[in-house]
Amino acid sequence: MNVNFDLKYLTGGDEYFGPNYGGATIQTLTRKGYADECPNVGKLLSNLEFSLTMENEIIDSNEKPEQAAANWIKAHPEVLEKWLQGVSTFEGNPALPVVRKQLNIQ
Repeated sequence: MNVNFDLKYLTGGDEYFGPNYGGATIQTLTRKGYADECPNVGKLLSNLEFSLTMENEIIDSNEKPEQAAANWIKAHPEVLEKWLQGVSTFEGNPALPVVRKQLNIQ
């Protein structure tokens, strides 16, 4: 709703909703030692960042989740460079060109 409407937030709700109007932090968790055992996946997970705008655009798309995510990435291919920096394929090649080819992104 924050994207679709010009909302005004009231002050004073921190004691009920938490600081920053109840803002949340999302963290990726894995079992202890996983990133050491699977450093390539660990690198990918550490690279992933999701913005509130991104999440709102995908959710607001009225598409199936897989299609909405694929379409969003196609519209914002620069995000792949950050997510896949230092990530390789199973064969050890850079992952970015492979993902771009799979998604038909130039």
